[in-house]
Amino acid sequence: MAEWGRKDYSKKWPSRRSVWTWTAFLATGIFFFGVFCLDYSQGWTAAERLYLMHYLKSGARGQGGASMQSKYTMLEGVPAKGGPVFLLGDQVERTTGVDGKPGYRLTDAGVKAGLVRLEWVTGQYNDRGTANKLNDYIEAEVWGKPAA
Repeated sequence: MAEWGRKDYSKKWPSRRSVWTWTAFLATGIFFFGVFCLDYSQGWTAAERLYLMHYLKSGARGQGGASMQSKYTMLEGVPAKGGPVFLLGDQVERTTGVDGKPGYRLTDAGVKAGLVRLEWVTGQYNDRGTANKLNDYIEAEVWGKPAA
């Protein structure tokens, strides 16, 4: 007479549920990373790409405390009157200089916004304040809210 039911195996097999769950997580991560890279390369302006690392750095370091300060070197636009301001949208574009090094130049939109030239500004800034300021400019860019 034949026995019904499972046979006893000498090795314990991994659960299929765990393998498929981890495969789904990995595939999802790869998909979203690919979508992010595609959006970054084709949808982001030069100003957004330029400020990304500063935004991430200030946001991460700003969690440490209100008095944390770090050194930042940022490209900013200089208007005819007043001090340097953050660049928005398509006010700047990436170019290659005569020596082959990458650089940036003002676009027509930047000139229409009242910018005269670009300037690299280096200084010690409060991390939390820098993150908040960059966040204000991101909101102005994405949602059309006026930047503070």
